[in-house]
Amino acid sequence: MTEKRILAASAACLALSQPLAAQDLPQVEALDPSSRTYPNLSPDGRYLLYSEGEGFALDIYRRDLETGAVLRLTASPHEDSAASWSPDGQWIAFQRETADGNRDIWLIRADGSEPRNFSATPGIGEQHPRFTPDGTAILHDGNRHDDGVEGGLENYEIYRVPLAGGAPERLTGNPHWDLYPAPAPDGRAMAWVRALPVTDKDRPDFDVFMTDFDSGETRNLSDSPGYDTTPDWSPTGEWIVFASDRGAERYGRTDLYLIRPDGTDLRRVTDNGGTSMAFTRPRFAPDGRSLLASRSVAGVTDIVRIELGELLD
Repeated sequence: MTEKRILAASAACLALSQPLAAQDLPQVEALDPSSRTYPNLSPDGRYLLYSEGEGFALDIYRRDLETGAVLRLTASPHEDSAASWSPDGQWIAFQRETADGNRDIWLIRADGSEPRNFSATPGIGEQHPRFTPDGTAILHDGNRHDDGVEGGLENYEIYRVPLAGGAPERLTGNPHWDLYPAPAPDGRAMAWVRALPVTDKDRPDFDVFMTDFDSGETRNLSDSPGYDTTPDWSPTGEWIVFASDRGAERYGRTDLYLIRPDGTDLRRVTDNGGTSMAFTRPRFAPDGRSLLASRSVAGVTDIVRIELGELLD
């Protein structure tokens, strides 16, 4: 995929005020300078998924980066978002807000056909779907009644649900929220976000955790006061990207960081310069050398592509 196929506006390379690595920060390019969010590239890198709409009434769109053609995939009076590709690029999973304010997981074909409610659980919230690398199941977080964990309906845990049918398997158990599952490329581990006990009512504490399914070991990867969230793995499994407001004066002003799966070698990717800008929802591109992310400034959100270059060396 060449730069000519992307409708992009170049921005100057951002300066890092407190560097975590010797390299300059990568260049940030706007792919879609409008109110669009939840970016995700198809496995072949050709199609960009994103959500767009007014307020919380979002629908999912697919842009062909070769031709520029845009196809609207969903139409709902509420929110359709957090779209994720199947490994073969044939299916898309996403979360749809329901009339009672909860969310269900839906599946559609990559062309928008054959929509179906995959979870169909009235009164239960299920969100942030991700296909497992073998394409046989979906990971999501949800607030099911039968968690068996202190916290009740508002206690989100992470589940694995077979696409062929069967009972959801709960993968986490915690009195606080577990959210945003992200499977490793080989399927042998999972990163996710855990809400920790609050010590500052104005500063919620979320960290990125990882579980190794082979050993059963779970560890805190990001381990920082503040808001660490929305992890994603590089295609090689060498890096995890996440958003964090560490060092920011105000909660939610997040930048992007890279970290190794063993919790070492933290590297900063963006710097909002202490402004109201926030970079969120990062996803690696299939090439493993660039990221897509949402960037919010003064209530306006666009989608950016970030070439990582020497930051990965």
